Amino acid sequence: MRFLHTVALVTLLASASATASPESSPPTASSVQTNIAQLEQQQAELMKKLKSDLAGMEESSRKRELQRHLAEIERRTQGASNLYVSPASQMTPEMKIFFEGTMRRLEDCGTRHFPSRDGKKLYGKGVLRLTVARSGALEQVEIMESSKNRLLDKHMLKVVRASAPFGPPPAQPVIDGSTTYHHLVLVTRFHFNKDDAPPPEDLPEKERCRWK
Repeated sequence: MRFLHTVALVTLLASASATASPESSPPTASSVQTNIAQLEQQQAELMKKLKSDLAGMEESSRKRELQRHLAEIERRTQGASNLYVSPASQMTPEMKIFFEGTMRRLEDCGTRHFPSRDGKKLYGKGVLRLTVARSGALEQVEIMESSKNRLLDKHMLKVVRASAPFGPPPAQPVIDGSTTYHHLVLVTRFHFNKDDAPPPEDLPEKERCRWK
């Protein structure tokens, strides 16, 4: 599989605040990450409950007004925290390692498990969007540009899911950035063609995808 990446990494930022007494020791990176993850979970649960409560209300102008307010809050929470980073950006060394490692893992998986049907290889290309959590777990994968082949589309999705998790992304994505992010969204292009070479043999087995 010839694997081409689209120059787009999206970092969904999340903010967290904590108070500490003068006697307490400075927070560690792991403790901050844990606190952010807990806040994310609490926010997700609250939004879910609010949506459920609204769904159970009788239809009225008040209900529609509340739904609009909730949708606006959700939109602002997600939209205001987007940070776009591409390979042309000044990525930190850690981000470069993560990005290249993720690409290499996906390419290796797609090459080792080339799509086929009834013994015949399937050729085509498509664009997918991956949402990765701070833990490295894959939270969502979507098809942005279909290959026009249903079986090939399903195969690309399977390649991504089999390749996850990707390991914790770095805390700082760009050299001049000071923010920490919550989700990493990677937009990438798959291209399965007849000129594919054998998969690289230097990728450690523990780093290869878990194909089922």
